[in-house]
Amino acid sequence: MKSILKKKEAGVSLLLTFLILSVIFSIAIAFSGVVLREFKITRGASHSYRAIYIADAGAEKMQYIIFRIAGIWETTGTSTTGVVSGGGVYNARSEELDLCAPSCTSPADEEIDKITSDGIFRDLRRKIEINLLP
Repeated sequence: MKSILKKKEAGVSLLLTFLILSVIFSIAIAFSGVVLREFKITRGASHSYRAIYIADAGAEKMQYIIFRIAGIWETTGTSTTGVVSGGGVYNARSEELDLCAPSCTSPADEEIDKITSDGIFRDLRRKIEINLLP
């Protein structure tokens, strides 16, 4: 009779051990899911910053083209594309905006140049717009 009771007690302790291990395993899976999700968010933020910096590099290059190479205010419709180290790409372009209201007094009041630059890094795209006043 004692041997039957001992076998039942051994079965209960085995079941209790299995239950405790299942709970610990479930907690570990949930924790690893949270860590993985946080890692993806952090990586996405890092890619976003890089895309912004790449767009800024494209805008700076377009400013250089406007002011140093082609002469000031003479590059409406110009565009440039470049690849930066690390796999990023920028596409910058300039356009002329006519913001003159009927009350403008001089041609300089009528136009400004706008630079738009897109920075692309991996799967993220960020855009910068700059208005160059005369």
